[in-house]
Amino acid sequence: MTPEEKQNALLSAAKNCNNEIKTTLAALPTNTNKDSITRPIILRHYEKLKPLGYKLAWLLFAIGVLNGQFKWDR
Repeated sequence: MTPEEKQNALLSAAKNCNNEIKTTLAALPTNTNKDSITRPIILRHYEKLKPLGYKLAWLLFAIGVLNGQFKWDR
């Protein structure tokens, strides 16, 4: 797998994870513990990236980039 394909897989997993988190949180009351909801979702999407050699921090970083929290100069 080329580096570009690995990066595309990371971004795809981050987008899917981010969308799932947002839709799940939108359906819940505001006083719900968000960590107990988001952690299993993130770990489930991370399992797809683990064979590619990515660490969990890369998925979290990519989600942060999608949400505008970080910049990623490629």
